[in-house]
Amino acid sequence: LCCEKMPHSPIILTNESKIVKEIHLSGLNLSDIPQEVYDFSYLEALYIDNNNIRSISPKIADLKNLRILNAANNNIKYVPKEILKLKSLHILNLANNDLKELPGNMHSFRELRELRVENNKLTDIDLDLKRNQVLCRLFVHGNQLDTEKFSNDMGILKG
Repeated sequence: LCCEKMPHSPIILTNESKIVKEIHLSGLNLSDIPQEVYDFSYLEALYIDNNNIRSISPKIADLKNLRILNAANNNIKYVPKEILKLKSLHILNLANNDLKELPGNMHSFRELRELRVENNKLTDIDLDLKRNQVLCRLFVHGNQLDTEKFSNDMGILKG
């Protein structure tokens, strides 16, 4: 499902088919995720990048089949702990936002293969690579991480 925002018109999403797998709302100057998005229970990919979104609703947990969440290039300051309920999530892109922290227990994402949190204001990430065997791409540059502590916590060996 793609959506274009016409000048001075609201975004209207309907769930008539109930089998929508992707929604693309990139670059529409949105300040919030439309509430109707959370009605798409079969949704596998949500692209809300390049907007002005400040937070993600706890209702994100309603999207139990979500595999890809691209929320890069927004003004997100807060990610709710309910995001951890997305057990099928493979790619989480929160790059280039205003995040100071992520929910604890990020290792509970058992299927997460790619985590992008670069260029935020993070000082720590609660992610245990020993518990998450499938994570193969991790982007953390451009944050305020204590690299030595972070490397030790992540189990990253330094040469």
